[in-house]
Order: sequence, then C-alpha cells, then structure tokens
Amino acid sequence: MKTPATSLRRKLHTRWLCADEQQRALSRPKNRGASAQSFRYLGKGYAKDDWYVYFEGKQIKGASTMNFSLVGGFYATDNWAVYYRGRKVEGATTMNFNYRGGGYAEDSWNTYFQGRKL
Repeated sequence: MKTPATSLRRKLHTRWLCADEQQRALSRPKNRGASAQSFRYLGKGYAKDDWYVYFEGKQIKGASTMNFSLVGGFYATDNWAVYYRGRKVEGATTMNFNYRGGGYAEDSWNTYFQGRKL
C-alpha cells in the first residue's frame, strides 16, 4: 500500500538516481577508444582513463593523464597546463596554481577569473 511517506521517498530516490545518471552521462567518453577498466570520474565534469582526459565526455586534446587532477571549481592541471572547463588557460602555469573560490584562481604571476587572466 502506498503511503505519502513511501511516495515521497520514491520521488526523492528517483530524483537522486536521475541526477546521478546525468552526471555519469556527462563524464562518459563519447570516444569508443576509452578504457573501461581504467576510466575514472574526477568531478566537475572531468574524467580520465589510462590514455586520455575528458571534459563532459569530450577528449581534451594534449592533456596528460599522468598527473591530471582537479584543483577546484572547474580548474584542473596536468604537468604542463592549466584547464578551465576543459579548455587550456593561456598563460597560466601549473607552478603554485591555486583555486581561491568563486571562479578565481592564481599562479605565481597572475590572477584568473573563470579561466581568463585579469
């Protein structure tokens, strides 16, 4: 028998599943060459396998999987570059790169807002 509490739990559970599935779909690579065994979701739309790095399912050209990691917000770094929402941040260096919150980040020389140098 359905009770209001059961119905509410089912709705909340369904919404949670939908949100979870949506997040998985965004991180799922559209490239059939992705490795299922090594594929990992990193957060904020970023994912990687042993060979490639992805943002919202699209491969990030030139990104290195070796030390690719999420810094904060939508910023991520590998050994050589900084990325914001999957795009390389021009002029940014990985050395001392820190996320400050609210879309702001900085490296040793510059401050950035949503991936753009200020």
